[in-house]
Amino acid sequence: MKWTELTIRTTTACSDLVAQILMEQGAAAGVAIYDRADINDGRNRTDWDYADEEELAADYAEWVQVRAYLPEDASLRERVLSVRHALDELASRSDPAFTGPLDIATDSLDEQDWANNWKQYYKPFAICPGVVICPAWETDYTAPAGSRMLVMDPGVAFGTGTHETTRMCARALAETLKPGQAVIDVGCGTGILSLVAASLGASDVLAIDIDENACRVTRENVRNNHCAVVRTVCADLLKTSGETADVVVANIIADAILYLSATIREHIRPGGTFIASGVINARADEVARALKSAGFADVERRVDGEWTAFVCR
Repeated sequence: MKWTELTIRTTTACSDLVAQILMEQGAAAGVAIYDRADINDGRNRTDWDYADEEELAADYAEWVQVRAYLPEDASLRERVLSVRHALDELASRSDPAFTGPLDIATDSLDEQDWANNWKQYYKPFAICPGVVICPAWETDYTAPAGSRMLVMDPGVAFGTGTHETTRMCARALAETLKPGQAVIDVGCGTGILSLVAASLGASDVLAIDIDENACRVTRENVRNNHCAVVRTVCADLLKTSGETADVVVANIIADAILYLSATIREHIRPGGTFIASGVINARADEVARALKSAGFADVERRVDGEWTAFVCR
């Protein structure tokens, strides 16, 4: 299968907004942000383990690059035009110093190239206290004493765990989940949050996604981590009856959380928790209203950069 790589040049301040535009315009199967500032910031952080910081920083361009991957099918032209229109709208209401160029470059890739061309930037890191994510190709890495290491290969699915929304969800799981409880991971992507939940002591984890590629990659990562408590289903949770859990986590996008909010409580056991993220700050109030309307009495917000997560009870 052929893929088109879209590269948009922007600034650090605007990069999350550009990434959200790409996801909302149908590029949720793969978005990556390449920002030289992340390398510099990584030198002062304890959750990253860059082996060649200077070399990585030299490889990053002056402008932040936000890359999205779209399948080359009949809808490709329409989707690229939709992205261009959304970027033009953003530029029309923003200072150019905030947005940067917002130009789009395209390249055609084979699926193998698409899955592999970013691996040099994906390094081991702590996703939450006690759990370290290690890319499958980092074979010489040893996790710190006392940490559980999860070996991950994102393949062609979305979700390396480095994004703010994934980290917020993982940390909320670490604070909320009690050993022996059940978890549902909605929109599981690579299965990273499912595996984190299992590492934190969940007795049963349902990893569910409507994307066949995501489910295939999740199954591979579950198998590679010898994690028997995670089961993977390709389906829409709201069309699946009988599945309930103590904790439901959904790291998706705002529109999908709005879709889930009306009936998600049917899948949460009494006293349970709904953790939701993937919401850009500009839409946080809208999502919070929907969650409260759905009957959640306690809707706690957490913010990391341009992104919001909710812990709801």
